[in-house]
Amino acid sequence: MLFAYFFMLYIPLCTITQGTQEINIPVSQEATNPYVCAKCNLLLFSHEAKFDATEETLSFTRPIFPVNVTYSRLDTFTPLIAVACSGCSNHLGVIYNDGPAPIYKRYSVHATAVMQR
Repeated sequence: MLFAYFFMLYIPLCTITQGTQEINIPVSQEATNPYVCAKCNLLLFSHEAKFDATEETLSFTRPIFPVNVTYSRLDTFTPLIAVACSGCSNHLGVIYNDGPAPIYKRYSVHATAVMQR
C-alpha cells in the first residue's frame, strides 16, 4: 500500500513536461561578470573571452590567468587536452583547435562547471 501511494505521488512529477527537455545553461548570456569555478570560486574566464559557438557548452578563447587552469592530455590516442581548475581540480572541459583568430583555441567549458560571479 505504501508503494502504491508513493507511486501515485511520483507519476505526476515525472510527467509534468512532455517530450525532450532543452539544455538548460544556468549562466546568463548578457551578463558581464567573470566566470568562476563552481566548486571553489577561483577566477577563470572573463566575459570578453566568451564567444558564441554552435555547441551547447560555453566557449572561451583564453582564461583570465593561465595559472588558474591546469592542462592534461585525455589519452594517448586523441589530441584533446582536458582543462581543470587549479584550485580544486574540477574538470572544466576540453580545448579544441577551431577557435577564432589569432589564437585558434576554443575552451569548451561545461556550463555546470562554472558560474558567474
